[in-house]
Amino acid sequence: MNNFHLIKPVFAGEFDELIGTIGAPAGVGAMNREAGGSIRSIGILLLVSKLLQVVTVIASVWVTVNVIYAAYVYLSGGGKSENHQKVNSILTMSITGLIIIVSAYTFAGLIGLLFFGDASYIINPIITPVGGS
Repeated sequence: MNNFHLIKPVFAGEFDELIGTIGAPAGVGAMNREAGGSIRSIGILLLVSKLLQVVTVIASVWVTVNVIYAAYVYLSGGGKSENHQKVNSILTMSITGLIIIVSAYTFAGLIGLLFFGDASYIINPIITPVGGS
């Protein structure tokens, strides 16, 4: 016997009634409101931009701490050769990290300018709601 007549098809309009609606968590809702959209606009690009800003701040603080540490090692080293090499290594890595941070923003600005006509398109995104406006 065929039991396919017992299966009820579910259409897109009835799907919300079947499982209910799920609201966005507080953080996601705040990101969507900051993006200027409703609950249906996706603030993921804004989230990625904010994460990049946080990572940049943390990396910049780390570079600053390393430069201060290198100055301490240099001043307290007593002129020893191994301390000079250690300071050289610390400063080289710190400046390399700083160059990478600045290059990432420069590269993102160039990509935004070349492909989207706005240098801040990737760095500072503006998200419009799904319906336009």
